[in-house]
Amino acid sequence: MDRQPLLLPPYNTIIHECNLFGNRSEPSEIWEAYEGGAQRTDQALYFFSELKKLNPMGSHIDRKIGSGGTWNIGKAVATWVNGTDENPSPIGLKRTFCYKNEGSEDNGRWLLDDFLL
Repeated sequence: MDRQPLLLPPYNTIIHECNLFGNRSEPSEIWEAYEGGAQRTDQALYFFSELKKLNPMGSHIDRKIGSGGTWNIGKAVATWVNGTDENPSPIGLKRTFCYKNEGSEDNGRWLLDDFLL
């Protein structure tokens, strides 16, 4: 059974569906495949990506990518919004990851911001 796309036009040109974790491509190859290119060096690409646990009973996420690389967590920051009573409430978490793969020229050159709501 085919599943419905998460986003319909025109939003599917802004946010893409791509399995970033478990993908055999290097970050630079994903960037090129989704038309990041030289003209977008100061911009971001956005993706919905399925998260898979390392162990079905565990809580750790498998973030392997490319040929032996992984995304290592750098920092995590809570995301807050003001509620109707003007008191800030946490709505999610933004985590920043850095690509690590000693055998790749992409090593340490890519950042990934992960938003959990």
